[in-house]
Amino acid sequence: MGKISNHLVVLLFLLFFPNIFTCAQDSTAIQAKIIDHKTRLPVPFATVKIMKGKRFSWGVISNVEGDFQIPGQYRPVIDSLIITCIGYNNQVIKTKDLIKDKLNIIKLKASSVQLHEVVVTAHRRRLTANRIVRLAIKNIPQNYPGSPFSYVGYYRDYQREENEYVNLNEAIVGVFDQGFDKNDFLSTKIKLYQYRPNKTFRMDSVTAIAYDNNSLGGNKFVPTATLFSFGGNELSLLRIHDAIRNNKVGSYSFVNEFSSDFIKNHFFKLLETVYLNDLPLYHISFQSLYYLTGGSHVAEGEIFIEHGNYAIHKLIYSTYLKESGKKKLLYNIKVEYARADSLMFLNYISFNNFFKSKKKSFEVLNIVLDRAENSFFVTFNHKPEKTSALNPKNYDLKFDTKPFKIDHAELSNVSEKEIKIVLERMQEFSLREINPASASKIYTNFKNIRDT
Repeated sequence: MGKISNHLVVLLFLLFFPNIFTCAQDSTAIQAKIIDHKTRLPVPFATVKIMKGKRFSWGVISNVEGDFQIPGQYRPVIDSLIITCIGYNNQVIKTKDLIKDKLNIIKLKASSVQLHEVVVTAHRRRLTANRIVRLAIKNIPQNYPGSPFSYVGYYRDYQREENEYVNLNEAIVGVFDQGFDKNDFLSTKIKLYQYRPNKTFRMDSVTAIAYDNNSLGGNKFVPTATLFSFGGNELSLLRIHDAIRNNKVGSYSFVNEFSSDFIKNHFFKLLETVYLNDLPLYHISFQSLYYLTGGSHVAEGEIFIEHGNYAIHKLIYSTYLKESGKKKLLYNIKVEYARADSLMFLNYISFNNFFKSKKKSFEVLNIVLDRAENSFFVTFNHKPEKTSALNPKNYDLKFDTKPFKIDHAELSNVSEKEIKIVLERMQEFSLREINPASASKIYTNFKNIRDT
């Protein structure tokens, strides 16, 4: 049936911002990449505001490689871009300085102030990293919406095998949330608009299946981990990894229930103050405690919390498998919230996980001769491609060296993996001659039949 394939990566994005555009090919579009001025590494998920004078029109968010594009049709009605990202100085770019037929590189400079300790003078208490995180969790009811709200966003999921993108799907998502004091999965309503596969990229039905979590006999699994499949619903899989929204229910390992378990399961370190526009944010790193993960795993990340009101703007969380002293990524989560009307709303969430897949060959599982139907029923392990599967010339069937005469082939009404091969009524032998004792005399040879 095949063997375990090379490692694959699944990337899932849910980006919330007005007028998000997909990366369709457009020769007149402005193509750009945002990188760190010092490290030259991509800056993912930076906000790019599109301006006409001082008026904000709409915007986009850079992808995980720091890339974004603006369709050429919008260039005449805009004159500048304002690029913002947590931890970087704002960058204003005049659109007349961007060249339409090349990749424009935009460099952002980091902005931070080193912190050694913070003292709250009213109480004369040292404000440690642990206490800042505790205050952030305590203030979730004040900083995030408790009343119903809704928004529209752009959704994308895809797999990446080495440097090739596979099984890329896109949709517009409508979310109707009853508020942070309600259970997200019991009360929130989701609607997909224009959900479609992007056929610019290769499709692979073998890996486009739900997780079955069995590293010994499974077809798709994360090593040493269990990932709920939701019946293959990747959007639900993505949403459960927003630990801020789901702060009162179990989310993922070691974070568990964010409100009660996040602090006690991690060690925190206050690094510096960084800025979003002119807004100061505490930058805190953390690592899972050894007694929870043991020697086989480790989890680490960063959290960005606003000064004063302790709103959580960004949470980054990564879990690793430790093998021979080296860390191998199992999954990485990035979630960012942005302020609107005094409250914090989701800006984007990204879930990136490593998985293994069993590459099965395309083969026949079963062949049944139904004499009453005057037909053979052939069952494959994958859904066969229609044109090749319905070509009678691709089937060579014989009984004791005498060929079966095939009238036509058709799709079965029982299973999408089954093909019905209808025989001509007149054969050189009677089908009555075929019984369990003589079945071994049936010869089959199929060729040029492909799966989907």
